[in-house]
Amino acid sequence: QGHQECRKERHWAPQGHQECRKEGHLVLQVQVLVKW
Repeated sequence: QGHQECRKERHWAPQGHQECRKEGHLVLQVQVLVKW
């Protein structure tokens, strides 16, 4: 669910993933790779 919220906040690309983590969204890099 955290990843979905991340998408709503327009966090794309690796840099966006880092910001997403700072906001408390625990998202595994593996899941991100699956989305891509």
